[in-house]
Amino acid sequence: MPIVGGRRGRAVSHATLDVLHPIAHNLTAGDLDSCISLEKDAFQAGHRHHPSHIQYCLSHCSAISLGLFTSTHEAMSTATYQYARSPDSFEPERKAALVAHIIATKTTNSALADQDLQPGGHTEEGRTIVIQSFGVLLAYRQNGLGSMLLNSYIQRVREADCAERIVVLANEELIKFYQGLGFVMVGDSKVTSTTDHWYDMVIEMKNVKSAEKAS
Repeated sequence: MPIVGGRRGRAVSHATLDVLHPIAHNLTAGDLDSCISLEKDAFQAGHRHHPSHIQYCLSHCSAISLGLFTSTHEAMSTATYQYARSPDSFEPERKAALVAHIIATKTTNSALADQDLQPGGHTEEGRTIVIQSFGVLLAYRQNGLGSMLLNSYIQRVREADCAERIVVLANEELIKFYQGLGFVMVGDSKVTSTTDHWYDMVIEMKNVKSAEKAS
């Protein structure tokens, strides 16, 4: 069960931003190969989603799946660069390569259940967003990019009013990471489709301040 490919959050340095020129935008089915490559780089074999599951999420849940892309003129030796595309027709030599992603679905359940993590488990009318995959390329960890992406994601969900809460599974190592971004520990997860020990964590949108008020 791939949840996060990064470590505990750090502030993003200006140097990192200057080099990467990060851009966040919604993922689509056209990003499938990039997302598969990112998971292969970020997660151990037993924690990766099957490509068909990623394809399902990107096809049905693009509006709630978000990628963080670089925008650079220089070739990168990363797992996702071979699938990079030009974001600007006026600068075809500039490529946008995926460095981090959040892939999600919706459920009508308020607590995570096994069915919510299975292919086909998306329920459009659900008001709970389930983070299926949150990963950062190995080469770009420890730069605060995961925190930046998740913060942006939370704000987008709040402003779109597309859900009442976001839930995620976390292992013990990442509890403080999520708490630092406003998530609250619910307790041991009742999910049985994985042998690892996971905890349910949630952030309620009613408790999230807007970006304007927070600044």
